Amino acid sequence: MCTMSNFCSSVVFGFSTYRNTSEVLKTTKQFLKLSRLLRRGKMDLSSTIYDAIVVGAGIEGSSIAYNLAKRGQRTLLIEQFPLPHSRGSSHGKSRITRYAYEKSFYVRMMVDAFPMWAQLEKEAKTRLFVNCGLLNFHYNQSEGLERMTSALRECQVPHQVLTSTEVQSRFPQIKNGEDYCALWDPQGGALKADKCLKAFQDVFQQHGGVVHDEEPVTHISPGKVITVATTKSHYRAHNVVIAAGPWSEKLCTSLKLQVFLKPLRSLVLYWKVNEEFINLYDPDSFPCFIDSRTSDDVHMYGFPSLEYPGMVK
Repeated sequence: MCTMSNFCSSVVFGFSTYRNTSEVLKTTKQFLKLSRLLRRGKMDLSSTIYDAIVVGAGIEGSSIAYNLAKRGQRTLLIEQFPLPHSRGSSHGKSRITRYAYEKSFYVRMMVDAFPMWAQLEKEAKTRLFVNCGLLNFHYNQSEGLERMTSALRECQVPHQVLTSTEVQSRFPQIKNGEDYCALWDPQGGALKADKCLKAFQDVFQQHGGVVHDEEPVTHISPGKVITVATTKSHYRAHNVVIAAGPWSEKLCTSLKLQVFLKPLRSLVLYWKVNEEFINLYDPDSFPCFIDSRTSDDVHMYGFPSLEYPGMVK
C-alpha cells in the first residue's frame, strides 16, 4: 500500500536527480495537487482489493462490518452522511431489546444476541444495555399472549404473566384499566442506541476496519472483483453488503435487483414527569413497555427516564 508518508519520501528523494529549479517546482506542484486530492479522498493510490465493502453505517451495516473485521476480513464501511447523524433509523439514544416475541425463531435469535451485546460492552469498555425489564400488555387470554408464552417456554426463557392487579401492585405508576394482563420479561430492557453504533464502529476500526463517512455511493459494478463508485473515489472488493436502509432500493435497482421497501415514520414523544414522582420513573423503578393491544398498524411502546432527566419516552 502506498501511504502518504511513503509517497512524500519518494518524491523528496527524487529531487536530487533534477538539474534545475523549474523541474523541481513543477514536480512540487504536482505533488501538492496529489496530496490535496488524497486529503479530500478524491484519489485512492492503494491497489487494495477489500474482502468486503459495507454500504451504510447504521446499526445493521456497522454490526456486519464489525463481525467481518473480527473474522479477519479486510473491510471498508462507507456512509453517505457525516457520522454520527440523525437521518437514518438507527439514530437516537435508546431502543428496546427483549426476549418476548410471538415466534420462537426470534426468541432463539435473542438467546444468541444478548451475550453478543455483553461481549461488545467488554470490547468497547462502555455500558450499552440497561436491564430494567419489559412489560408486554395484552388482553386477557389473547392469542398473541399464548403464542408469546409458548415461544418463551420452548426456548426456556424465564418470564411471568401478571394480572392487572399484580402489575399495579408492582408498578403503581401504571394505570391501565382492569381487562388486561402483562407478560413480564425480566431480562429485557433498553439499549443505548447511539453508543451501540459508536461501539461497533470503534471496535471495527480497532480490528483494522476502515470507515469513510460523508461519501455517498453512486454506483456498484458487479464482476469477479466488484467496483464501488462514490462521490470521492472508486473501491474494489470481492463482496459487497448493501445496508443503506431506505436508500438501498436505488442501489439495488442499478444491479437489477428488485426489492420492496416501505419506509415508516415513528412518532416519538417525551413526557415530563412531575418533580415529586421523578424517582418512580428511573430504570430501577420503571420498566420498558409495549402495548400489544393496539391494531396491527399502530405500535405503542415506552421507556423509563433514560435519555433526558425527568422525561419519559
